[in-house]
Amino acid sequence: MSKSPLHSGLIRIFLRTIQAVLDGSDYGDHFVSSEQPLRLSDSCPEPDLAIICGREEDFLFRHPESARLVIEVCLPTEALDREKARINSEAAVEEYWLVLPEKNRIERFSAPGPGGYGEHTVIPATDSCTSLIFPDLQIRLADWLI
Repeated sequence: MSKSPLHSGLIRIFLRTIQAVLDGSDYGDHFVSSEQPLRLSDSCPEPDLAIICGREEDFLFRHPESARLVIEVCLPTEALDREKARINSEAAVEEYWLVLPEKNRIERFSAPGPGGYGEHTVIPATDSCTSLIFPDLQIRLADWLI
């Protein structure tokens, strides 16, 4: 499916932001992946962004089986991305973000379990969404929306 300029642009901005956080912190054993497969139970989604524990070299011959944080930009894939929340929760992805620029918000899911995420927070575009796992990672959606 073709991506809109906004979808692609937000992914590039978030990728750059995440990389700067990882480079400037004690998270040397993590890397950011963009639109690459994760092997989650019976599926192999390709999240817009994922922070993976390990080194990139650890995954030359296998796909990662989980991630610490997955971010999906929902343009125009909100229903599908909401379904992926359940799959990510079952695979113990600790934190899952849905970026909803058309609704001016980010939804942060945490506390994964077999039935889905136990916690769900809606962050308006004017507020910063701060990762619970990587507290230096803060995204304020309004900084890029016109």
